[in-house]
Amino acid sequence: MDSREVCVWLDKRWYGALSSQLKKEGATVEEKLDEYLNAMIGQLPEQVREKISREIGRRNSGSGRRLRPPASWRCSMCGRMAGMGIFRSTTLWTA
Repeated sequence: MDSREVCVWLDKRWYGALSSQLKKEGATVEEKLDEYLNAMIGQLPEQVREKISREIGRRNSGSGRRLRPPASWRCSMCGRMAGMGIFRSTTLWTA
């Protein structure tokens, strides 16, 4: 899989404050990051998006796997220990 992991380190107080605020809106930090990344991908020139989508489609064709749209991202949360305490890590990777 040709993918890159993007890890966002955020102090637990920032994460907690963002989570609380977004929860009132019915959203999560991960969902907002997903939306932001998709918006950035949407700003790429159309020919670039189409080329990458075709390349991903060719790479995955015949694999028997059900795939998400190429522009979508999956997010997962994991707690990390650091010298100053527990931090939240949001890992984003392409499908």
